[in-house]
Amino acid sequence: MPSPEIGLLLELVLDLKKDISIVRTDITSLQEETAKNTVILDDHARRSTASEARLDKLEKRDQMLNGFFKISAGLLSAAGSIVAILEIIRRLH
Repeated sequence: MPSPEIGLLLELVLDLKKDISIVRTDITSLQEETAKNTVILDDHARRSTASEARLDKLEKRDQMLNGFFKISAGLLSAAGSIVAILEIIRRLH
């Protein structure tokens, strides 16, 4: 008849095997979740890069429009000034 210590050791070994099985299952689940998260992260990075590129284009367009309006305003001011000076000269003669 086996001693009680051997029975206790056998129970502990069986418990350890169960724990190892649970840990392996948890590791597999974590690996699967990590793989899913990696796919999501890669997609997010791709969309962020595309959004940044689009934003850069919009900022450049905005700068070009601002420049155009400033130049146009300057030219209109100069033309208005020339017309006003010519009108003053015409009235003086």
